[in-house]
Amino acid sequence: MSDILNGDKHEIQGILGSTVVKIIDLQVGKTGLTEKEAKDNNIEYGVSFIKSKTGPEYYPKSEDIYVKIIYNQNNRTIIGGQIAGKSEAGIRTDVIAAAIYNNMTVEEIGMLDLCYAPPFSNVWDPINLAGKRGK
Repeated sequence: MSDILNGDKHEIQGILGSTVVKIIDLQVGKTGLTEKEAKDNNIEYGVSFIKSKTGPEYYPKSEDIYVKIIYNQNNRTIIGGQIAGKSEAGIRTDVIAAAIYNNMTVEEIGMLDLCYAPPFSNVWDPINLAGKRGK
């Protein structure tokens, strides 16, 4: 693909199909492959699924969040993920998309240095927890 202004060419790295929707007060995000797509492509995959909170239990606006990470069983790299929750959920899909783009493993995303502040996350973000569970 060429840059119209200066003629530079940029290679398209691929499309993950990252998307997020809001249905009333529920946010749902998806990126990369689903379990069905991994199975359809004969990929040996593993799944890490967690239910957590968007912040500490003591924080008044902490909500349930569900994170599912799909990874290649052979090399442990992340190949997909889904997230659902009421608040602070959908945008976390971007973290999984960046992990896929950079060929991160479940162990690496489990130790990723993500922001901590009670209004937004626990000390261990739900993304970290899902990575740590993928063993």
